[in-house]
Amino acid sequence: MDIPVGLTDGVAIAVQGDVVNVGTPDIRADGVTLIEDVIRGDQSTISMSTSFPNGTVFYTTDGSDPSFAATPYLGAFVITQSTTIRAIAYSVDFSQAAESGPFRVQIVPTYSLAKAVGGRGMVAAFPDLLRYISGATVTVLATPAAG
Repeated sequence: MDIPVGLTDGVAIAVQGDVVNVGTPDIRADGVTLIEDVIRGDQSTISMSTSFPNGTVFYTTDGSDPSFAATPYLGAFVITQSTTIRAIAYSVDFSQAAESGPFRVQIVPTYSLAKAVGGRGMVAAFPDLLRYISGATVTVLATPAAG
């Protein structure tokens, strides 16, 4: 059973089963911590962090094993194609390491829905969003004007 991240002596920890993983990289898609694969429309902003004080995070976007030879995380980045992300964090002296992932961030196209009324009345869409992910279910309600 997974237990949410907590604090021990000011250092964040992640508990998975009976194993405490100090420093496990926190991989976020659009600000939401990944705990499973996700679907995003058009693009996603990926950010990462570690609880190792002054630790370093390295990552891969092809699903391969991360190591200190992988891409160093220097700041948030945007993906526009489906990507499998894995990360490894090292303590400042590289004596400790913790991994996170793989997480698949699937990017799918989005579409706008044009609503127009040819006279009086109203057209509403539920949910009322600016853009919809491909395959989304939208209910459209047309209400005529009184009279």
